[in-house]
Amino acid sequence: MKLFKLFIKVELFLLFILSFASIAFAQDMNPSAAELYNQGNKYLRDGEYQNAIDDYNKALNFQEDFRIYYQRGVAFIKNGN
Repeated sequence: MKLFKLFIKVELFLLFILSFASIAFAQDMNPSAAELYNQGNKYLRDGEYQNAIDDYNKALNFQEDFRIYYQRGVAFIKNGN
C-alpha cells in the first residue's frame, strides 16, 4: 500500500512538472493554439479530462505541435480511453 501511495505521489508530481514546463514552452506556439493548450493543461490538472481533450483538439486546428498531441494523449489515458 505504501508503494502504491508513493507511486501516486510521484505520478502527480511528474504531471505537475510536465504541465508547468508545457505552459512555459507554449510561448512559441500560435497564440490561439497556445491559449487553448494552456486551458487544456488547467483542465488536465483539475481532472476535467474531457474538457482538456476538447481544448487540445481545438488547439490542433490552429497548429499541429507534438506538445499538444502529448498532453492530449495523457488526457486520453487519464480519461480511460
